[in-house]
Amino acid sequence: IIPESVTSIGDRAFSGCEQLSSITIPESVTSIGNGVFLDCDQLTNIIIPEGVTSIGHQVFMGCTSLINISIPESVISIGNQAFNRCSKLTNITLPNNLISIGTGAFSYCDRLSSINIPNSLVSIGVSAFFGCSDLKNITIPSNVTFIGKDAFDARYVTIITSKDSCAENYAKENNISYNIDANLKQETITLIPTLVPTKEELFEYMIENNQVTIKGIK
Repeated sequence: IIPESVTSIGDRAFSGCEQLSSITIPESVTSIGNGVFLDCDQLTNIIIPEGVTSIGHQVFMGCTSLINISIPESVISIGNQAFNRCSKLTNITLPNNLISIGTGAFSYCDRLSSINIPNSLVSIGVSAFFGCSDLKNITIPSNVTFIGKDAFDARYVTIITSKDSCAENYAKENNISYNIDANLKQETITLIPTLVPTKEELFEYMIENNQVTIKGIK
C-alpha cells in the first residue's frame, strides 16, 4: 500500500517485483517515474489517479499479465515503450487530452484489438503499435501531424482516416491498407489549461522522437 502522503513514485520503484499482482496508487500521486513497474509480470490491474500528467518511459513494459488499466484525462503524454510487451492487454481507452504517444509505446501488445485515438493527439512515435497482430483497424484523426517509422504494422492493420491527412500520406508511403472516412474532419481542440505542456516538455519530447531540425544557431 502506497501512503496518501506520497506525491511521486521514483524510477524503477517496483521494477522486477514478480509477485506484485495489484497495487493502489493514491490520489496524491502526480508523478510516476520511468520503469516503475517494469517486468512486474503478475500485475493484472491498475488505476492511474487523476492529476498524473504523463506516463513515463517503460513504466509497464513487460507486464505480461496486465489486463486492465485506467488512464485519467489529465495524462497528456505516454512515454517510450510504456506498455511494450503487455501481451494480455486487449483494449485501452486513451484520454481526450493526450498529445503524444512515444516510441514503441504499445509495440508487441499482440492481443490489443481496440484503441481509440483522441482528436487531441498530435504525434505517434516510431514503432508505437508495431507487432500488434490483433489490431486490424485504427482510426487516426486529421489532427495527427507526425507518425513515426513503423508506427503501425503493415502486415495486420488498416488505417481509417480523412483525405489528404498525415495518416493517409503515411499509409501510402508505407504500403499500408487504408480507407478514407469523409466524416472525419480536422477539429479545433481546446485543452484544459492546466494540462497544456510547457515549451520545455514539448522540446524534450521532440528531441526524443527525432522531430527537431536545427537550421541555424545565433
